[in-house]
Amino acid sequence: TPVTAVRPNPAGGPPRVVVMTMVRDEGPMLERWVRHYAAQVGAENLVVLDDGSTDGSTDDLPCTVHRLPPMPGGRDFEAARMELVSGLARGLLAVYDVVVLVDGDEFLLADPDRYDGLLDLLADRGHHEVLAPVALNVVHHLDVEGRLDPDQPVLGQRRFAKFVPLMCKPALKRVPAPWRFATHGIMAPFAVDPDLFLVHLKFF
Repeated sequence: TPVTAVRPNPAGGPPRVVVMTMVRDEGPMLERWVRHYAAQVGAENLVVLDDGSTDGSTDDLPCTVHRLPPMPGGRDFEAARMELVSGLARGLLAVYDVVVLVDGDEFLLADPDRYDGLLDLLADRGHHEVLAPVALNVVHHLDVEGRLDPDQPVLGQRRFAKFVPLMCKPALKRVPAPWRFATHGIMAPFAVDPDLFLVHLKFF
């Protein structure tokens, strides 16, 4: 499928952004994910694809939740997931300027010294079709950091991270190019943006 040209927001102002994730039994992490991205783009612009959760984590969320039928198993799972998220993103680009796809433990942050949040950065990157963040695995340094207070911001309690080149993936796009390789690739050129960070909290 040809990649179409980036189109400006006809209403003017900041870009219209939708953020998607696909989860199963994410528990408290999903609550944190929704809070973070709702503050960035608004809860009405979040889409959670529920792949058979049984822990109640997708109940009563203040955003769109689509409960999926059983996905194919084995090697067919990833192919089906890529077709699903790429097709959904293509449709959403009819009404949004940017589609973002991240996991339930991945949090995008614009450099706070340069930008007032994700929308501010994306408004400044209007000529970029696809962007990838600088990916950091936040870790718990047991020798110098205590137990986490879940009611306080994570980055105020966890100061250590490891740069992970493999996770600098094309998570933000303005064009309908399909994702590939578990979203680590895409059928379009992309660049890693040094002012955009993906904070991965799997190990925090």
